Amino acid sequence: MEAFGIDPANAFGFWSWVGGRYSVDSAIGTILAVVLGPHVCEALLPGFLTMDEHFRTAAPAATLA
Repeated sequence: MEAFGIDPANAFGFWSWVGGRYSVDSAIGTILAVVLGPHVCEALLPGFLTMDEHFRTAAPAATLA
């Protein structure tokens, strides 16, 4: 973070056991709802569902990860 010029005092920390730490659809994405409005988050839901279904049903070698 510091290498990108971000002051560590402005960091929002997460424990290593917290899942989805870097996902827009996790708690970190709450800022989107605050800044852009909940309608933006709602518009993203179909895409999240599509990706969830892909990872749930595809063979590991076929996932888009």
